[in-house]
Amino acid sequence: AVLTYSYTVTQTDLNNNGGSDGDIDNTATATYKEGGITVDTGVDSYEMKLTRTPDLSVDKTAVMADKAATADKAGDIIDYTVTVKNEGNVTLENVVLSDTKFVEGMQVAYGSETLTVAADGTVTISSIAVDGNAVLTYSYTVTQTDLNNNDGSDGDSDNTSTAT
Repeated sequence: AVLTYSYTVTQTDLNNNGGSDGDIDNTATATYKEGGITVDTGVDSYEMKLTRTPDLSVDKTAVMADKAATADKAGDIIDYTVTVKNEGNVTLENVVLSDTKFVEGMQVAYGSETLTVAADGTVTISSIAVDGNAVLTYSYTVTQTDLNNNDGSDGDSDNTSTAT
């Protein structure tokens, strides 16, 4: 007898790497009994390889809190929005975001949560589902040093976010 059926791979299968061995294990067992007594048993297994592709992207936007076109005095506030998108096929756990404007103790809004920037200049996003986004917002106050140094001599306020 030939039996055919399908199994639908789940997000859990991908997230836990098929039980951590990188494949979906399937074992079929056929038993023949005669008079309630097992006469013969046949077993065969197959392992289907899983391909996990964790991937993410970062997008940042900035606006002046007072809607001005440029920052021109110490105390001006720049509002940043950083979006980390899960573009892979597995849920991303403990995504670490660093930002060149982060300082220890700074508060970063993440949905209904508030994340505090750690001593190493990072915040940790607990998890981002497949095709999901983590949207974080924070403000940076322009300093007199930023203006005096022309923020590195190129005339703009450089700010880079990196997610890992």
